[in-house]
Amino acid sequence: MSVSLKPVRLALTSWLERFWPAIALFLVAQTLVRLALALLSGSGFVDHPIDIVRPFVIGLWFDLAVLLAVLIPGTLYWVLLPRSWHGGRFDRAMMFSGFALFVFIVGFTMIGEVLFWNEFGARFNFIAVDYLVYTREVVGNIRESYPVGRMLAALVAVAVLLTILLRRVLRADSRTVALRSRAAVFVSLVMAAVLVNDASKSSWTEVSSNNYANEISANGYYTLVRAFFGNEIDYRRFYALDDEARVNRRIRDLVASPNARFVSTVPGDITRDIVDANPVHMNVVLVTIESLSASFMDHFGNRLGLTPNLDALADQSLFFANMLATGTRTVRGLEAVTLSVPPTPGQSILRRPGNERLFSLGSVMRDHGYSTTYLYGGDGDFDNMNVFFSSNGYRIVDRRNFAPSEVRFSNAWGVCDEDLFSRALREADASFATGKPFFQHVMTVSNHRPYTYPTGRISPPHGNTGLQGRTLASYIEQTREGGVKYTDYAIGTFLEQARSRPWFKDTLFVFVADHTASAAGKIEVDPSGYHIPAMFYAPAMIAPRRVDRLVSQIDIAPTILGLLHMTYRSRFVGQDQSGPNGPERAFISNYQKVGLIRQEGLALLGPRHDVTGFRDGHAVRGAEIDDRLRSDAIAFYQHASRWQQHFAGTNSVIPGGPGD
Repeated sequence: MSVSLKPVRLALTSWLERFWPAIALFLVAQTLVRLALALLSGSGFVDHPIDIVRPFVIGLWFDLAVLLAVLIPGTLYWVLLPRSWHGGRFDRAMMFSGFALFVFIVGFTMIGEVLFWNEFGARFNFIAVDYLVYTREVVGNIRESYPVGRMLAALVAVAVLLTILLRRVLRADSRTVALRSRAAVFVSLVMAAVLVNDASKSSWTEVSSNNYANEISANGYYTLVRAFFGNEIDYRRFYALDDEARVNRRIRDLVASPNARFVSTVPGDITRDIVDANPVHMNVVLVTIESLSASFMDHFGNRLGLTPNLDALADQSLFFANMLATGTRTVRGLEAVTLSVPPTPGQSILRRPGNERLFSLGSVMRDHGYSTTYLYGGDGDFDNMNVFFSSNGYRIVDRRNFAPSEVRFSNAWGVCDEDLFSRALREADASFATGKPFFQHVMTVSNHRPYTYPTGRISPPHGNTGLQGRTLASYIEQTREGGVKYTDYAIGTFLEQARSRPWFKDTLFVFVADHTASAAGKIEVDPSGYHIPAMFYAPAMIAPRRVDRLVSQIDIAPTILGLLHMTYRSRFVGQDQSGPNGPERAFISNYQKVGLIRQEGLALLGPRHDVTGFRDGHAVRGAEIDDRLRSDAIAFYQHASRWQQHFAGTNSVIPGGPGD
């Protein structure tokens, strides 16, 4: 029995006449976004002539995959609309308003993609997902950073104008197409969307050695959805593994030190006693500075004069000039300095379940009689900070604990750094009055978009030129350079006021960035994008010295304890770098990829059991990767993937030792 395809062809023609303007708009918009991102990258996205064309060809496939899914709701409306209503007043009104809304959404997303790229050098990813979760801070940040009202008004105007201009081609076709034929088109569309999206592999956007080209190849909608559903990554399922017994033996070799004695016979357990006979009793103030790249400092070649206080402090401190952050987010930096563990794929430990009562810098300090406080200028619910720090023994002070009289300036992210440091001084005074040593962990916020802060504090970072019609105040207050310079000013003021306190001479101050301002680079995980400064300042105890060897952000906690000459039981992976010698290695990550850097190069572990090596900025694979570097990278991260087992809390006081 023959089946006539004519009704289906008629239905398909009707569907195309209705939806082709939206199809064309979407594909043109995605091409324009891709072109804009390429222009923003300059020549940075081209390593080979094929990189000019390949991102647009690969990108078209992902654009079509997204488009098929996007068309499903409108097609469902077309199927369910009663036949007699097709082409009627209601149908035309729905079509015009639907198209205008579609134009608005596509335009809004285009702007969002360009702004996100300008900030992070990437398509929408897990950061964008996090921003959808923490809407209060993010919406406030956007409103304070950009002329949102005018942008939205312009988008509405464009959407309405384009709808009016295309009203003759926006056809609500009145042909009476049978419901069965329309349903066949709908089912075919759904099947095509499922098949194409299932066939699409994110690895197709990673064929170039140039990370910018790979990012341009992607589609922002696609990467956003993928990040939303891929927030957790099972290391043992997706990453390269080695023999468990070998890893358990090797990890002990990698964390061993002359003053450490392993105390457990459990395979893979790195619990060890760190013994020092000459303890120094000092308070500790650890300041993690928002987005402070090393490249902002004069010590690293910046001649804009952005960090006069930090540059002067570096000359008076134990100054680590070659430290690398573990990640690109604040939660990664907090994880590194608090838990002293390498970054495992997926979410930071701060945002994972089961992160209570862990072995941490705070737990060691608390076990040794310190009061422990986490001070944050923003809302501590952001990134689960309050839950993590409070469940690990810290007392929390965030923006909700500030009285109105304590706040001279605030924006969407929190109180300005001056107000935060003023509160830290008051907390220190109160702790000193009790006679109990204190440990403060202070997390700043001012060096964050929208880069606003109290007026009259700093001079223009670029002089009085280049304003291009903007007022001097707006230029200073809404540039990254202004944010850096204000934070430096606030740190200088904080130290100046601290020097007048009776507890100053007995206090160790540590200043380290949480991450850099941007980690984007031509290779996917570029070590130069993770370079941060770290300074340990205690003029009565520490002689100024510059350390140029490669060290990691996870070394902060054991180095603090080493400078205090503290005897304690440790489960840290990081090591004390305060002496003349120490392990030269660092750990970096970008969410899915994790890496180990040493003199031999970079070994990067990916989620398809792949290991890529980089030497002098060039990718190497297989036998070209240094075998010991590869195996040690796997050992570190395979061990770290079991952090809940190996880094659970334990009393850090050695039984029978000092402090017991």
